[in-house]
Amino acid sequence: MVRFGVKWFEMIGALLPVFAGEIDRGDYGDPASSVDLFLAGAAHDVAFAEEAGLDVEWHRPFHDLLRRAVDAGHGATASRP
Repeated sequence: MVRFGVKWFEMIGALLPVFAGEIDRGDYGDPASSVDLFLAGAAHDVAFAEEAGLDVEWHRPFHDLLRRAVDAGHGATASRP
């Protein structure tokens, strides 16, 4: 599992400067994906975790936030701030 964690941190390390630059500029014109897409991915997170026997309960607040955004009509909205 460590090798997957390392890859995940490498990905996050590469994305954070990009997102920080967008936030600093206030430029959100090129969204990564929609909230709907992230919510669909959340279901896959849970399924993969169950299959691997991992406890990802700490993901639940983020998944709940995504569900509330979709329920409020923001599913097609870009997922960036």
